[in-house]
Amino acid sequence: MLSVGRPIRFITVPGMLCALLSSPASAQAETGLYIQLGGGYGDWSGTDLVTAERDNGEVINNGCCPSGTVVGQARLGFSILGIAAPEGFVFLGGWRHGDNSFAAGGFAGGGLRVYPLGILEQLRLMDLDGFPLELSLAGSLGYARAGSNAFGYEGLAVGFDLKLDWLISSFFSIGAKIDFWFPQFDPFVTTNQSANQGLCLDRNARPITDDDLVNGNLGGGVINKDDRDGKCPSGGRGPQPTVVSPQLVATFRFNLF
Repeated sequence: MLSVGRPIRFITVPGMLCALLSSPASAQAETGLYIQLGGGYGDWSGTDLVTAERDNGEVINNGCCPSGTVVGQARLGFSILGIAAPEGFVFLGGWRHGDNSFAAGGFAGGGLRVYPLGILEQLRLMDLDGFPLELSLAGSLGYARAGSNAFGYEGLAVGFDLKLDWLISSFFSIGAKIDFWFPQFDPFVTTNQSANQGLCLDRNARPITDDDLVNGNLGGGVINKDDRDGKCPSGGRGPQPTVVSPQLVATFRFNLF
């Protein structure tokens, strides 16, 4: 027989959300790890990132270039007093050509994120107690790779982003960010991944083919990737697209202090 006492209360999902939203977290400086996951749209501008070829192996221009792509991003960082955070990142996007072949591009490396409002708070110029928004800016540098089985490029990329987070709780936030990436690919395109072979690129970032070799251009035709420094002509350059990517992000925070 059940005795009459305090009624049992069940916590519902809407109730949990109301509890979180009724007591927003503060952007007050904190130290700890965070994991950020994001997804959105990526726009690749430029006209020299050729990533497809004809069935007979000829280099073509209509394999260029990616435009709108779906992108995903992950970052792992360590916030120091809510004013700066070294972080590592992976950024990846993919696209399809007109013949339904698939290509992808992305960046991986590290960078530094700074929190302007947190800096102002540390200087005692602002009081962020109870303020639920967090603004940050980041600079990144990393390895860049883009292409398909037919054409693959490698190089370096510099990136910058601006992010605004809504601090729902001390351990979770959602927000929006926009990334700007400026990859600089090497003047060589890999056309056979398994054999580690490819083509040198000219000053317009176009592959130098066997036909060019017949016409007397140094570095024409397929060569081993390891021999590119001695066989590719000087003055060549790799593709230089610009990537702009707005995203929605979720950040999981593990505050230590």
